[in-house]
Amino acid sequence: MSYSNYEQKVIVHGYELLGVQTVDGSYGISEKPIRVAGVGFIDALVNAPLEGNFSINRKMVGTDPLLETNSLGQYILDEQQFTGAILYDNDTKGFGFTKGRVSRYSVNCSVGEIPDIQVDLTVYGSLGKDVSVATATKTHPPIRYPDQASMRVIVSDFEIDAISDFSYSRAINLSPIYALPKGTAQDWDDGQITSPNLDPVQVDTQYPIEVDINFTIIADTYEIREIKDRLQAAPKSDVSIEIYDAQDPTTIINSFVGKNVRLISESVNSSIEGEVSISLTYKGYESRHNDL
Repeated sequence: MSYSNYEQKVIVHGYELLGVQTVDGSYGISEKPIRVAGVGFIDALVNAPLEGNFSINRKMVGTDPLLETNSLGQYILDEQQFTGAILYDNDTKGFGFTKGRVSRYSVNCSVGEIPDIQVDLTVYGSLGKDVSVATATKTHPPIRYPDQASMRVIVSDFEIDAISDFSYSRAINLSPIYALPKGTAQDWDDGQITSPNLDPVQVDTQYPIEVDINFTIIADTYEIREIKDRLQAAPKSDVSIEIYDAQDPTTIINSFVGKNVRLISESVNSSIEGEVSISLTYKGYESRHNDL
């Protein structure tokens, strides 16, 4: 028997996520062949701790609960572990993961489309059907829909023209720390330790976090002749993306900010069937003390 997508639930951090399109999970090991002088190959051994990957693609149909911030205004996804699961067959079956850390969060959108969200997680704990399956314990924010008139991109140092697409991503470099088991000889049973350290004792975020923002504008007041001067001067700007509720223009669904991001590339496209368009790419780096 198969289970269609309307029978599936995706749970992360206690929320049943809305707008999910696809979910991919994998878990594996790497082996290293052992060769001995005079004998040659004798066996292959596991060469690294087990780690998995989990990727969730969604349509933005409301405020993203994974963008919660702490008391200092920092995203919890930058440093907090998550558990999650996919449930089906009336929540009686499924597979889950523990100790998942976000390695990349991205949003992209083109005119006339609902923004897409992709979250990539690295799993340092367990992943599979035998994992304790998570359940929804929190209420997902209400469904809200943006449209092309409710999305705004604001740049601090020039007046922006009409936009045809945008993207935002933050890449988090993670460093797991593994350690030898603690204990004494009494903790060993028949040559095997009773509580081995299979998971990392901690996972550190290696700052800075890389932020990339790209958007394409239809050239009007923005002049192409500025390209050389702007790139050589390497100016820094504040760039913000604001996505409002189409039915309530005073309510922001989600917003993404790049502070002190640098313009690193500018490309021009012109065709006989379209307008002159300019794609701008900004890159920034967030350290732990940065305000969002």
